[in-house]
Amino acid sequence: MKNVITAMGDKYLNDKLRKEKIKVFGKDIQYLEGIFEQLEEKKDVNLIIISSKLVKDDKYNELLYKLNLINKKIKIIFIIDKRNNNLINLLKNQNIKFYLTLNKKNIYHLIKYIKIENIKLNKTIKYKVLKKYKNSNCFVITTTGPSGVGKTTFIKIFTKLKKEKILIIDLDKDKNSLYTLYKVKKKKTNNNIYKIKNNVDLLADIDSNKLIKINNIINKYKKSYKYIVIDLASYIRNYKIKDILNNSNLVIFITEGNTLQLKKAKKLLEYYQTILKIKKANIKILLNKTNKNTINTEIIKNILNNLEYLGQISFNINYDNLINNYFNNFKFYPKIEKELKRIINKI
Repeated sequence: MKNVITAMGDKYLNDKLRKEKIKVFGKDIQYLEGIFEQLEEKKDVNLIIISSKLVKDDKYNELLYKLNLINKKIKIIFIIDKRNNNLINLLKNQNIKFYLTLNKKNIYHLIKYIKIENIKLNKTIKYKVLKKYKNSNCFVITTTGPSGVGKTTFIKIFTKLKKEKILIIDLDKDKNSLYTLYKVKKKKTNNNIYKIKNNVDLLADIDSNKLIKINNIINKYKKSYKYIVIDLASYIRNYKIKDILNNSNLVIFITEGNTLQLKKAKKLLEYYQTILKIKKANIKILLNKTNKNTINTEIIKNILNNLEYLGQISFNINYDNLINNYFNNFKFYPKIEKELKRIINKI
């Protein structure tokens, strides 16, 4: 039988479960932090029932993350007080059980579930895990990392050094940095694909709320390109990106070697690996803008969970020329060009 705590904001459900001889720890929890206080005392809790009334809209991911860190085996049931589509989609994508109301019928099913663990609370939609984007002619790369570390600039360097046909997919719609970097004039197109140069196209204007469609997009275009490069914004924190990261041939996690960016990088990596369960083997670290003051590489590897190291790129004062000018007007320092070619050739 499950050991339960309730965090409903009132004692009705707590009392009801006790009457059914279900092992409930403590009184009903009235505030969010009380959940963690209870878990510190009771190590053998394996089910938490939480009302959405106790959680602010922007705190659901953080709550699930913390609970996962405490005990990965804890099961969670949400009682949704007011319909919240964002929360519903999040719970569906993670296969977390929930009720939209707590009426007599739902309480009956809830009690049965706790006792025999074989009655579904609701019809959840399982998150479809697509097969890896396998194609002998296409290699899918996702670039990610904290904001401002040079992800978009790296993509431009990549397209400068690679001669094969490349499709860039811009999932950083809020910033639209790729528009600026490639001097794209926004105009309506049939499929939102903009021609950058002979071998480079840009697919932009994808709504981050419709990321589930990105898998279909990749499968649609992979036959036409040698490389598909995805520019993934760090602020996108939901389960719609799970397939993108897990099924990419390579995830390049870009960061800088200073304490501020490494702190951000560690937090983002923990989210990817702990909450989204991204495979460690898929991710490689690329250290950008390095200089004599950059933290030691071995220390950085330790901070970032000893992920495989793709390489590092020295700081280049001419990067502004790369950003401000078009392809033909930028030249690398010989040392940096050698570093870049070594990294690009690994891909």
